[in-house]
Amino acid sequence: MARTQRLKTGVALTSLAALLLGGISSCGPDQGRAMGDFYDIGSKSQATTKKCGADRYKGPQGMDVSSWQGSFTFTGKGLAFAIARVSDGTGSPDSQFAANWKKMKSAGLVRGAYQFFEPAQNATAQANMVVQAVGKLGAGDLPCTLDFEKTGGQSASTIVSKIKTWMSVVEAGTGKKPMIYTTGSFWESSTGNNSSFSKNPLWVAHWGSTCPNIATSWSNWTLWQYCDGQSQYCSNANGVDRDVFNGTLADLQKFAGGNGSLTPYYGATFVKQSWPYANTAMQMKPGETVAASITFTNSGTKAWDSNTRLGTTKPKDRASVFADSSWLDDHRAAGVTGTVAPGGNYTFKFNFHAPQKTGDYYEYFGLLEEGVAWFGDAGQGGPANNVIEAWIHVAGTPVSGTGGSGAGGSSAGGSSAGGSSAGGSSAGGSSAGGSSAGAAGSHETTHTLGSSDNGGCGCHLGESAPANDGAPVLLLLGLGWLIRRRY
Repeated sequence: MARTQRLKTGVALTSLAALLLGGISSCGPDQGRAMGDFYDIGSKSQATTKKCGADRYKGPQGMDVSSWQGSFTFTGKGLAFAIARVSDGTGSPDSQFAANWKKMKSAGLVRGAYQFFEPAQNATAQANMVVQAVGKLGAGDLPCTLDFEKTGGQSASTIVSKIKTWMSVVEAGTGKKPMIYTTGSFWESSTGNNSSFSKNPLWVAHWGSTCPNIATSWSNWTLWQYCDGQSQYCSNANGVDRDVFNGTLADLQKFAGGNGSLTPYYGATFVKQSWPYANTAMQMKPGETVAASITFTNSGTKAWDSNTRLGTTKPKDRASVFADSSWLDDHRAAGVTGTVAPGGNYTFKFNFHAPQKTGDYYEYFGLLEEGVAWFGDAGQGGPANNVIEAWIHVAGTPVSGTGGSGAGGSSAGGSSAGGSSAGGSSAGGSSAGGSSAGAAGSHETTHTLGSSDNGGCGCHLGESAPANDGAPVLLLLGLGWLIRRRY
């Protein structure tokens, strides 16, 4: 939809473009206006009503595209929805629409279509192009949008009449009441602030603002185009317009007729974890290592791969004081080996290695597709980035030695799930019990969640010991032998 270099509103510039290009009808099928080309709304104030709603960065995210973006890839951008251009009026059908319409669906996104409305052209003919392109809309499809941002030299009454015609044809043909894309000030000045469409969903354009301004003809907005693809208006600009839905992901899916049941691209459902839930502290000694695991079901539409990882959150990518050599790095506890198809389970295994400083620690984790999206982001399938938590109480005598319970030699390697999520069963078995810790002067004993000697924390305790455990016994035996010989 957006171009890197946008045309801006102005009679002189528009006239010059018309002279140079010979009119829009001669531009060919890939030309025509991109959404927002006739607005300069990021640089001027609007004398309309400010209406706050969903946060522009935190609400369900969307993009709108046209042939200006070429063959666009919708996956891996943290999107909940996307909207593609059908045409610029009747003279410039968008060559990428058919492909975009299919790709949005296959990416698991709520999808939509818009048409750049030309008031000087026949409204019925324009509307019929939209109906022919999308047919009857179904679950997961947004209402079609009339992109209104130029008058075409028409009077306010003519414009309103033609919009009514377009709306009637598109609603009858697609089965859903269309949306209107505009700015508050342009609508008020071009239509006389006509209120005939107050029941139609509003997609408002207002860049560089924390809350959009809307025409008083509407009481609220449904979509907000908060950025025109340029970084001066938003921190996530990348040459494509950014949009947000005014509600939750479930609200968006219901608005699109999906009843909140659409499957996200990246999704996960918690199954179980080896450490206690966060309402109970896991007890650890300074320097102690505990094998840990957490299992999820892939509830998204894309298979997990080596870039699917368990990362630290609150904040994201936080360096963890519990990281050790079993971690991928200090902010990635574990990653997928191989692939996990949708519906499959995977257990992430790693260690908690307690710091020397005593006290209470709170660790938070989230799933992510590296370099693509966090599963807890808007438009994805969770879990939220603040719900996977470990409360760890570090206290007591520091554990001597540093070797022993790596990810492969402890219980993390002996059980696929690492025990029950409530902390009442084994943390992975007792395969490491009694084995050498790999450091002189210490050994490791495996303890089980709920056992009497570890307070029920399910940990591996490195216990200090003399270099020769049998020396005291031999000394006593020798003393007894001498006494018997003497008497």
